[in-house]
Amino acid sequence: METRPVTVTGTNFIALDASLRVGIQRTLRIPDDGRTYPLPPALGRLPVRPVASYRLDIPDEWRKGTHFLVPMHRQDAAWLQFSTRLSEPRAVKIGAGHVDALTGRAWSPALHASPQDYIVCPFQPWVDGFKTGPSRVRQFVAVPLDTGLTVEAQLAGHELGGIQLASFAPKTAVTTRRLERLDRLQRARRSRELGVGAGGQIRQRVYPDPLGFRTWESTPRAVVHLHLVDAADYVSATGEELPPSPVDAATYARFGLPWFEVYDAHRGDIPATSLLNHVRSVDDIGKGTESAPPPRAGLPILPSQIRPIPPRSRRRR
Repeated sequence: METRPVTVTGTNFIALDASLRVGIQRTLRIPDDGRTYPLPPALGRLPVRPVASYRLDIPDEWRKGTHFLVPMHRQDAAWLQFSTRLSEPRAVKIGAGHVDALTGRAWSPALHASPQDYIVCPFQPWVDGFKTGPSRVRQFVAVPLDTGLTVEAQLAGHELGGIQLASFAPKTAVTTRRLERLDRLQRARRSRELGVGAGGQIRQRVYPDPLGFRTWESTPRAVVHLHLVDAADYVSATGEELPPSPVDAATYARFGLPWFEVYDAHRGDIPATSLLNHVRSVDDIGKGTESAPPPRAGLPILPSQIRPIPPRSRRRR
């Protein structure tokens, strides 16, 4: 089966098909101070633009309708936002360049059940980082290639950069009644491109597949590559201005901005692999180097700042 055309909607969502939409939300970068933080908020979706729309010196492969530009400031963080109808579930794989973000294994556009290397939408509405431990991920952070800071460099030894996504539809229609019943039960190039490094720790579960591995087609409906580019290069290539970097940790704490806690223990959590469990964070790798940013201080979090949300709700700010 051939992958289908991919489009971008006016709200900076990538529409992988008629049902599944993916957005990239800017967020506060979590300090890497040994603590595990609640979910940070959304600070606005990043622009997503088809590479083929611009006159750039790029490989011909990138001119296909599955390659997109996404600008980020270096050392900024983002999380992936997924949206699909309950009646049209999708399995989605996430790759940080050559590396699977859930298992640390080599990226491939194929599903595997053991260990589970995909999420199921709409049950999993967001992913903030690499799956590194029980109920824990390390935040996605944009870092330059060829610096040893990406997870790819640590695990694969070579770098592609950016983010890869593959979506899979069910083999047969999944009845709305079955889905609703299940839901009720569960609710009881190098100068330009950036790669993905590991940031601070966030409390987040990656749910086991509630529909079963045999539900999904073996061939993806869509495979896309999101090329993360430095903000200045994005402005030069597209003429579009990018907002300044999100607020820093000190500003966040001073204004008492919210954090989010999902009450989703009933959904379970896929096990983390030893590959990603031992990945070093961007701050840890950069210690002692001249280019290392100053260490981020821990953030004081008051109980009143943590907002509870049900597992399938949006993180509203």
